[in-house]
Amino acid sequence: MRILTGIAFFANLLLWLAGVLSGFIMGSWVIGLPVLLGFIGFIIGWHLSGGIAVAPADYFFQPEWDVFKTKLKWSNGTGITVGFISLLMISLFY
Repeated sequence: MRILTGIAFFANLLLWLAGVLSGFIMGSWVIGLPVLLGFIGFIIGWHLSGGIAVAPADYFFQPEWDVFKTKLKWSNGTGITVGFISLLMISLFY
C-alpha cells in the first residue's frame, strides 16, 4: 500500500508542478504566481495535515489508504483555497 500512496502523492505533485509551469508559460505571472502560492499552500497543508486533519487513532483503526485520502483532500483543499484567494487579490490590485 505504501507504494500506491507514494505513486499517488508523486502524481499529485507532478500535477501541481505542471499547473505552475503552464500558468507561467501559457498565461503570465498573474496566473502563474497564484498557482505557485497554491502549491506552497499544498506543501504546508500536507505537512500540517498529519496532526490536524487526521486523529492519532485514525492511524491505528483506519486503513492506510483512507488516512492518505484524508491528508490529500486536506492539502489539496488548502492549496486550491490559497491559490484562489491569491488570484482574487492579484487580479483585484493588478
